[in-house]
Amino acid sequence: MSSASAAPPGVPVGRVSEPQTAADGSTYLLFLPPKWTAAPKSNPVMLFLHGIGGINNAKGCTNPGLTTQFPLNDPEYAARLEHIVLIPVAAQRDWRNHYGALISLVDMAVRDLGGDPSRVTLAGQGMGGQGVWQLAAMAPERFCALVACCGWVDERNGDVLPMALVEAAKSKPVWAFHSIEDDSVPDPLRKELGKTLEDTEAVVRALKAAGNPNVKLTTYPAGQRPPNYIPGHAAFEMAFHDAELFPWCAAQRLPDSPGAAEPTAERTAEHILYAMVRCYDAPFPDKEGRPPVLAVLALDTQGTSLRVVQETSLPKATGGAMVLQLNKSRSKLFVTAGTHGIAVFDVEMRERGKVLAGPVVSPTRSESLPTPLGVFPAWVTIDNDDAMVYACNFFSQDVTALPFDKTLNTCGAPIGVCTPVHPGVPEKVVANLDPNAEPGPFGAGFPENGCHPHGISLHPSGKWLVLGDLGSNNFTVYSLPIGKSFTEGPPDFSLHSHTAPPGYASYGSGPKNNVFSKDGTVLFSCNELDSSVSSYRFDESAGTLTPISACSALPQDWLDSIPPRPLPFYEGAHSGGSLCLAPNGKHLYSTNRGHDSVSCFSVGADGSLAPTPQFNVPAGGRITWTLTMPSDTLLVAINQYADYDDPATQRYGDGKGDPKRVAPPPKGPGNIRVFKRHPTSGELTPGCVLEVDEPLGIVAAEYERWGA
Repeated sequence: MSSASAAPPGVPVGRVSEPQTAADGSTYLLFLPPKWTAAPKSNPVMLFLHGIGGINNAKGCTNPGLTTQFPLNDPEYAARLEHIVLIPVAAQRDWRNHYGALISLVDMAVRDLGGDPSRVTLAGQGMGGQGVWQLAAMAPERFCALVACCGWVDERNGDVLPMALVEAAKSKPVWAFHSIEDDSVPDPLRKELGKTLEDTEAVVRALKAAGNPNVKLTTYPAGQRPPNYIPGHAAFEMAFHDAELFPWCAAQRLPDSPGAAEPTAERTAEHILYAMVRCYDAPFPDKEGRPPVLAVLALDTQGTSLRVVQETSLPKATGGAMVLQLNKSRSKLFVTAGTHGIAVFDVEMRERGKVLAGPVVSPTRSESLPTPLGVFPAWVTIDNDDAMVYACNFFSQDVTALPFDKTLNTCGAPIGVCTPVHPGVPEKVVANLDPNAEPGPFGAGFPENGCHPHGISLHPSGKWLVLGDLGSNNFTVYSLPIGKSFTEGPPDFSLHSHTAPPGYASYGSGPKNNVFSKDGTVLFSCNELDSSVSSYRFDESAGTLTPISACSALPQDWLDSIPPRPLPFYEGAHSGGSLCLAPNGKHLYSTNRGHDSVSCFSVGADGSLAPTPQFNVPAGGRITWTLTMPSDTLLVAINQYADYDDPATQRYGDGKGDPKRVAPPPKGPGNIRVFKRHPTSGELTPGCVLEVDEPLGIVAAEYERWGA
């Protein structure tokens, strides 16, 4: 097939086309090399990302760029190229905002122009150099090599780079170019002088430290300028006139595509998860100065690969971010954010769950408290219309109803404040404490020294709220829309949870968080103080709860082996973390901090719980917090620390009755552990694991608020 007959209408061969309009309405320029052929998988491809001057300006991409710096219209220059070159025109700053259009453009070149999907190079300069690092982290499986000129890196702290970038690029050929001259003029998007070269050098060091043997950095000294020098972009022209660049790009190939096989649906199918990283312990940011981060994760459907595709920093002093909730349409992500209240992000499921905007933060109370976490919003839920947000404020001992503005992503001042009735706790709480023990940071008897609401669930019908109060050991039910039962009390219904077994310091079980079955007939609770799970029948017509069953989440032989109880809460050897109901509703899973495990229970037709034959599996880390299920065959657990293989970290007490823990403090980093799940038996087997710094909360985009 001759190239001339196969070229798209209006697209020359050997020269850059006039601006083209893609199917999604975006604009791009196209270069077909002189020896181009339309035969499938015949041509390497380069996706080239322009700098800030090309935004909404197709002419800015061609003049002077394509006449001097990257002279594709020069016949002598063009004759050396084998690549199809795609030059998208950005509509706004930040190439992440164009992710879908960029991937679609590459797909078009592969599908219609004979592009080889295993030989697609990602290149860019200035803002486009920044875009190389960004897009490589979001879609590493699409690019065989990276070429970045005078770019920079978002969210770098010294040599600490975004996890997604290092993970994605540690096995890819990388060639970076920079000139000392480039930092003489600050880029409008980078602002600080001298930082872009530092960014490039930091990337090279990090990738080499990660074991990448194919990383190159070419730097040009001050005073060395190309003939068509543009201040701030000296490296661009010199790099793209380097005789070795395009042959080097053409020689690269994705390692798993020896024959350039086009990606299959099975290979590209992924689940999207959101996780909070570096956001638990005060002070914030952490001791290394790194900010807390919301990480977007991609997990393959077989549970064999988990990677970070995007990171977004949260405000400083964001802590206790253990709860992430998506609204019903999965367009907004709500995160509890410590002193800041609630952080809201716009997300796009059609673009791998990408964060489009945010965070926008709103307080959950008009007045804060002088603690590292403020009033500590411990849980948040959103109504079905995105009109109201309900927040449990653990330290201020109340629940607030906050009107939500879907356009601004802001929560208004509370229209209702609920202070659950505290019926009084038996003297057992304080009497069982060691009389010589210090009262601890939160006072004697904490958390049963007052109300401490921790979990709140919206009934699937949208007619009821159920609150679990860890401090008073009560469930309270409120009808919606909120009325006097919420703001003045008493609640529409209340139920005292089961009491802790003999020998525990705590009187009550301590309801921590709860979830409804999909049909709303059963409420399941994870109980922190006695490490148990329980289930309750819910009557939608009356708003009442009736106990069904309760089970310990820990093996009895382990409980018998630890030091004598009772222990002060904050020195306790174990506590319940969270729970997750399988999508098919047949099994319930809970986490156990201290025992560092995941427990599995079968769910009977009547909502009753019973341990499965497997019952309890090691979580693969320390201090296991939250769980989520992206599908019926995968479960994902958060371990705040990952030093599970150190036997000393699993030992409590010294064997002589000392109730205090003598194991050394846990060590970072933590991890996110994937388990493969048998949908019939509920049995878990370890899958892949991703090491991250102190993770805390996680949610899968597919996981529904009502557990199925």
